[in-house]
Amino acid sequence: MSCAMLPSLQSLLGSVRWRAVILTSVLLSALHFVFIDDTLRNSYSSAVAAHKNHAAPSSTFTPAPFEDGDTDEYVAICLAVKDQYADLAEWLTHHYHHHKIRRFYIMDDGSSPVLATLNYTSFVDPRALTHRYYHPTMHGHNQQLTMYNECIALFGHRHRWMAFLDADEFLEVRGNNTLQEMLRDLDADPKVGALAANWRIHSSSGVLKRPESSRKAFVTCIENADPDHEPNVGHENEHIKSIVKTELYQRPLNPHKFETKNNSQTVGENGDVVDRLAWRVPITHERISVHHYASKSREQFEAKINRGNGMGDPKSWAWWDNVEAMPSTRCEEMTKYDP
Repeated sequence: MSCAMLPSLQSLLGSVRWRAVILTSVLLSALHFVFIDDTLRNSYSSAVAAHKNHAAPSSTFTPAPFEDGDTDEYVAICLAVKDQYADLAEWLTHHYHHHKIRRFYIMDDGSSPVLATLNYTSFVDPRALTHRYYHPTMHGHNQQLTMYNECIALFGHRHRWMAFLDADEFLEVRGNNTLQEMLRDLDADPKVGALAANWRIHSSSGVLKRPESSRKAFVTCIENADPDHEPNVGHENEHIKSIVKTELYQRPLNPHKFETKNNSQTVGENGDVVDRLAWRVPITHERISVHHYASKSREQFEAKINRGNGMGDPKSWAWWDNVEAMPSTRCEEMTKYDP
């Protein structure tokens, strides 16, 4: 064989090899989809029936125009969620209509059916939603933190701030400022890497079955703990959730607090530095709160136990019993929101 023929032969063999690799990959993927992967196959096959079998919950209002709100997407919310479509109706309604958020990253931790296949049109403009699905085989230790890192890596450059919330956590902003105005006040300060808001944990209020609205039904909250305790211990309402400057995001320390760059700090609503691992003490709620519907109804809490959570540390009935036994007080602030 002449040397002149070698390049042509090598080119032909290379083409054949790559063609075989591609065809084999496609075939294996199809076999995996059809015969092995029931979760993913069944989830996507539900897309056609989604508007019938998983129709959006009924709504008595017309969604605000997409242009009416934070059209610059100055702040976004990253949500790690699994099998909570019924909860997303009220959660999205609240943050879309009352806080004018116009970008939600739905990080779907293996839901079935896949959340992206379902119908959101009756309570939010679907253009505000960006879905990312993680197959159950991709679920790892501290999966929630992995999804938070990917939120920033993939989408952080599009926003100035990103909030990291769960589907049972609702923002409340008090006073004359909007959420966006609160954050803009912190923009120019390079020492601020994140804003922290304290939890207000709601108990079940004696409700047994799923109500139409969490904000209307669960109107008791546990009382705050005495702030004079060991600093390395955090009590329930002392927990925070964070809204992070995307350019200063370094990594999540846990689902509550984040390490930020350039020696910047997490601050509370009064500019105070949050120097504890996941808690802010003393608790204040004058400007911003995160209402955490941690228990909901007994029926919903059972479902919560069964689906687990993104940190591999699901709540148990012992946690329910502990919270339900705590001293509580009426907290009806969220009932004012309609829808």
